[in-house]
Amino acid sequence: MDALGLAFNSRFSRFEGGSYYHLGITAAGYVLAKPGIPVIGAPKSILIFTVIVLEDHTGKTLTEKPHQITVIEQLSGGSFLGSGFTRRREEQLTDLAQQAARATENWLRTQPWFDGPDTIVELPDNLEPSVGESATQ
Repeated sequence: MDALGLAFNSRFSRFEGGSYYHLGITAAGYVLAKPGIPVIGAPKSILIFTVIVLEDHTGKTLTEKPHQITVIEQLSGGSFLGSGFTRRREEQLTDLAQQAARATENWLRTQPWFDGPDTIVELPDNLEPSVGESATQ
C-alpha cells in the first residue's frame, strides 16, 4: 500500500527539532467502497491501522501498546453518492492514507513526550505495512 507510505512521508518529513521518533505503522485492514444504492446506504471506504512509537536515542518504546486508529473516507459530493461510483481505487486509497497520516499527527500531539514543533519524526525508507483486505472488497 504505497499510498500510506507516501502520505506519512509527506506529512512527517516537515518536522525538525531535537528528538527523533520512529513510527511503526501497520495497516490491519481496509475496505474500499463499492458501488451501492446512491444516497441510501452509500458504502464508505475505511482503514484500520496501528501505530507504535520508538524514541531514537534510547530505543525505548513510548507506546505501551499499539495505538489503533480508524479512518473513514471524508464526506464529499462524490462520497455522498458512494465513492465506489465516483472515485477510482487509487483515489480512495490516497484519501484514506492522507487521513491516516493526519489522524496520527493529531494523536501524537496529545502525547506528553511529543513536543510539537521541536520534534523530528523518522520513517523507515521501506515503509510497506502489511495489509489485510476484507473479503467484501
